[in-house]
Formats: sequence, structure tokens, C-alpha cells
Amino acid sequence: TRNAQVAMYEAGEVDYLVATDAIGMGLNMAIDHVAFSALAKFDGHGMRRLHANEIGQIAGRAGRHMADGTFGPTADLDPFEPELVRALEDHQFENLHRLNWRSDDLDFSSPGALKRSLEAPPPSHLLKRARAAEDFRALTAVMADPAISSLAATPETVRLLWDVCQVPDFGRDMHDGHRRLVARLFRFLASDNGVVPEEFVARAVSRLDRTDGDIDTLVGRIAHVRTWTYVSHRGDWLDDSDGWQERARALEDKLSDALHERLTQRFVDRKTAVLVKRLRERDTLLAAVTRDRRVVVEGEEVGRLDGFRFEPSDAEIAASTHLMSSANRVVRETLDGELVAFEAAQDAAFTLDAASGHIVWDGAAIARLAAGGDILGPRIEVLPSDLLDSAARERVRRRLAVWLDSDLRKRLAPLYALRDAALTGAARGIAYRIVEGMGCAAANDVAGQMRKLPQDDRSALARLGVRSGVETVYLPVMLKGRVRPLKALLWSLLHDGDQEKGRTLPDGGSTSLPRDRDLPDTWYLALGFCPAGPLVVRADLLERLLADVRRATREGAMAVTAEMMTAIGTSPEVFADVLRAFGYAVTVGEAGLLVHRRKPAPRRHRPAGAAASKPESAGTTADNTLAPQEKKKEDRKHRGSGKKAQGEGKVKSSRPRYDPDSPFAKLRELRFGNG
Repeated sequence: TRNAQVAMYEAGEVDYLVATDAIGMGLNMAIDHVAFSALAKFDGHGMRRLHANEIGQIAGRAGRHMADGTFGPTADLDPFEPELVRALEDHQFENLHRLNWRSDDLDFSSPGALKRSLEAPPPSHLLKRARAAEDFRALTAVMADPAISSLAATPETVRLLWDVCQVPDFGRDMHDGHRRLVARLFRFLASDNGVVPEEFVARAVSRLDRTDGDIDTLVGRIAHVRTWTYVSHRGDWLDDSDGWQERARALEDKLSDALHERLTQRFVDRKTAVLVKRLRERDTLLAAVTRDRRVVVEGEEVGRLDGFRFEPSDAEIAASTHLMSSANRVVRETLDGELVAFEAAQDAAFTLDAASGHIVWDGAAIARLAAGGDILGPRIEVLPSDLLDSAARERVRRRLAVWLDSDLRKRLAPLYALRDAALTGAARGIAYRIVEGMGCAAANDVAGQMRKLPQDDRSALARLGVRSGVETVYLPVMLKGRVRPLKALLWSLLHDGDQEKGRTLPDGGSTSLPRDRDLPDTWYLALGFCPAGPLVVRADLLERLLADVRRATREGAMAVTAEMMTAIGTSPEVFADVLRAFGYAVTVGEAGLLVHRRKPAPRRHRPAGAAASKPESAGTTADNTLAPQEKKKEDRKHRGSGKKAQGEGKVKSSRPRYDPDSPFAKLRELRFGNG
């Protein structure tokens, strides 16, 4: 990348080069003047002023060819001191008086002894102890872990610890990651196996095998790969050290190529330099839009059409008034043709991104959905564009409105059929609730209308696919996972006034998920899930489960089977809480979970003339659809079958005489007095 920049400068494509020490410390070029913007730099530990010999090295880049060069400060920097100028011009710099030193007489008897030997003072006044190096800092950090100190109990293991601490921190990790890596490597090497597990290395290297990201991200990955390159060259640390050397080298080459591409894109912008040079020669630039929607000026790509918006290739083009003017001129000239092609496009050319609410055409978002009058009638808002006037925006909106209505009718056909059916009275009210709930409504919300429903209307709803359960009234076909993202979007638009607000959607195969009490029940119902204590469970599975429990507990206790818990994917403890939420008593017996119907509350004396009311237990709500006479017969039948079961050796009712979940159940355990 540096060589490419130098080539542009020496070819006259650019007049100035803004550089760091990468240029100042290594290249001989035809430079006339070096202008310093600062005389301080970060040296790895902190900011410090450049030494005179360092300034001289950078200033010496000028005048290396046929003429003497000059140097000096930029406008934001104070003038150089006369003494510094003389030193630079005469190449007279201060001598060195002391050298950095660190002891090589190391004591491996214990980690503490090793640390003390590294901290030994220099043997001469001409030497000064060097700053704490990476290996010493790593040693100090891992020694704080008692587990590491206990493993380093012999001179051999202390020497091994020191070898591991010398693994270079190429990534300059500021978040303690290198210390943790050193500790992990030492534990592996000090174990009985004595090598770093291959799966550990493979997992770490695989995380780095990516070429996406910006320049800093790629530089960081290369640095971490070099750490593993170092480890792989310790032949006794890995089982297949040669193989890992080859893989690390290949990965570093791959990342370096990607980094070179990013650096070239960012710092070697020959395209902009050429275009600016041609702008000096003439006022008007030749521009065109290609078939693949690239915008080209003077043969150089400057951006592309993204839907009905022009997106420049980079910030420099966006900042150039002349380039943007030429690009916008040619884009506007082609806009009428773009609109005609848009209106003639097949429906398959448009897609709705349910996650963002955007409508996409030709890979670009051109509009978004907004709340409309009802849940099946969202509005279309064309995204802002400098290229579209009000008439053009309306043309885009009308075409998308036709497509959206067709698309929603295909994907949500059962809801449209229910909404448009010729229903009257209570049936129409129930249909409205189900449609607004995206195919699912709470049974309590439509209970009054269900009681008024004639048999003909019940049959009409059934023909439309409506199923009536104890907890929900729903369309089974709308419980499928593939329509969940769309239902979530439409519900959120109507209730939040915006797209779905970061809520996690269950995947297509989910049968239950933890219930978030901060979310409304109607949100879960719109997805086809019914609140059930600590969970929300898919409506059809919950209705089936509750029906099985009702039947099994008519004659006594029911043992919960593994199949029941697997059906909604939960543990015994959570399953018990789910059933308790619907009014069942659950105890733990030798056979596992035992479920009992709660005893109905005792009848109380009702004054003459008072309205009759009989509370139903939550576990028997399915019987609410029976007529009163049929209800009495059913109750007598159940009581008779219970007595018969006791005489014929069937499961004897183990229903407790009290409610074990009642807060008063603990009173039975109290003992008073000396007894």
C-alpha cells in the first residue's frame, strides 16, 4: 500500500503526501519539503516528544535527489527552536549515556524467585533497568492466580511457565485477554497430556478465519494469528505443530491480502485523483448509468443507483461538488426510464423484509410499511430520495400498493377469507377479534359472543377454519412458523406505530418459550402462543394438553408422562407451574408429578331471590359448552364411574382432602405444646 502511494506521488497524480513515520523512517523520494504537524508521538506507553535524532531522520527525507530540501512546521505548530534547527542541519546529536538492561541470571526455583531475579538491579551505573516487558507483566498477572502458582511447583514447571509467558502479545490486548490465554496454555501444558488440545487451537483459529470488517478489525485478526503462529513453532506444545504452522501461515496470507485491498481502497484512491485532474481541464464530465445500475463518470465508477437513491462510492466523491453534480445529472436523465421499468416489473421483483418493514426492489429498500386503518391495511411510505418529486413518489406508491395487497392476500389468505365472509351478528364480532389477533384470540374475550352464537354461525366459522378451545379461539393454519415474522410486523405496526421493536421471535419449530411479563398477552396471541403461567405455549398444543389433563383427572390423580412435557419442551418444575396456572393441584409422588383437580368451593347459603351463580374451576372450563341438563348427567356419570373404579381395582383416587398449593396447607404441619 505504501509503495502504491509513493508511485502515485512520483507519477505526479498527487501533489502532496500526508504520512506518518512509515514514510519518514524508510523511503528515499523526490521530496522538496517536509512539513511537521507534530513533534510528539505515542511510543507504546505514552505521549512523548521526539528526540532530535528522530526529527532529523524524518526531516532528512527531503532533498535526497537533485536539490537541497527544506523542513519546517505546519501552521498549527510553533516554530522550531534555533538550537534544534542547528542540530538538524549540522547533524549533531547528543550521545547516549546509559543502556537498557535486564538480568539473564534467572532463578527457576519458584515463581516468586523468578520474579525477584527479573527485578534485580543493574550491575553498572552505565545501565538502567528496562521497562517491564510483556513477558514480565504476563508472569506477574498469572502469578496472582493460586491455581497457576500451585501448578508451578518445580523448577521444570516454573521454566515452562516462563516459556509460556514469553508468548508475544501481538494484539496488544487491553482487556486482559492475553493473560487469560497464557494461563490456559500453561494449564494445558502442565497437565498430564502435556500439549495444547487440538480442538482448543482449532476453535481459536477458526474464529479468526474471516475477511470481513474494516482495517482495524483485519489488523487485529492478523495479530492474533501471529500469536498462534508463534505457538505452532514450539514443536513440543502441539501434536501436529507442522500442520498448524502451515494453516497459520495460509490464514495470515489470506488476511493480509484482504487488508491490502482495504488499505488500497482507503488510501490509494487513484480514481478520485484522476477525476479531479480532469476537472481542472474542463468543466463538464462525461457520465452514464450502466445496465447494472453503476454510475460512471469519465470511465470511473463513482457510485450506483440504490433503488431511487444515488449512493456515492466513498466520502471523497460525496464531498466533491463537481463529481456529485455530474452523477446526479445523468441519474436524473435516466429516471423516467427507471420508473417505467419499475411499474412494469413483475410482482416477484418485490419482497417485504419483515424484520425491518422495508419493501425491497432490485436489492434496494425503496419503501417501508407504516400503521394503517386496520391490521391488514398498512400504509406504504416511499423512502426519501432527492431524485423523486411528488408525482414520481405517488407512481411508486401506487405500484407498491397493488403488489402489497396481492402479497398479503396470498400469505394471509385464511385471515382475508374470515374478514370478507358474509357473517352477521356475534359471528362477525368473533371473526373481527380473530383477524385483529392475527389468527388467535383469547376465549375470555369472545365468551359472551360465543354464548349467543346460533348453530348455523358455529358451522360457518368452522368451515372457515376456526377452532374453539378452552383458552383460545384460533385458526390452526395461522399457527405455522413461516408466517410468524409477517404477523409480528403487522401487529407491531398497528400497536407500536413502528416496526417490531427488537422482540425476539420464536423460530418456526418452537412449541413454547419463556413468558416475558413486560410484553402484552396480545403480542403472544398474535404469534399463535397462549400465556400459560411461566411459559407461552402454541395454542393448538396447549388446548390438546389441557383436554388430555381434563379427561385423565376426572376419576382421580393423573401421573404426568414424559411425552406431555416433551410436547411443550419443558422441565417437570415448569410443567407443574403451567398446570397450576390453570387451576390444577400438582404434587410430587413416587411416580413423579401427580395432577389433581381442585375440589370445587363448598356451596354457601343463598338468600331467596338472589341470582344463581356457580363458579367453575379453571380445570373444567371445557364443560361450559354443555347444556344444564347434560351437565348434570355428565356429573352423575363421573361420580358413578368413580365408585365403580374403586370396586374394580382401577386407579384409586389419590386426590388430597385439602389443597396442597394453598397458603393454609402449612397449618397442618404446626404442632403446639410439648407434643
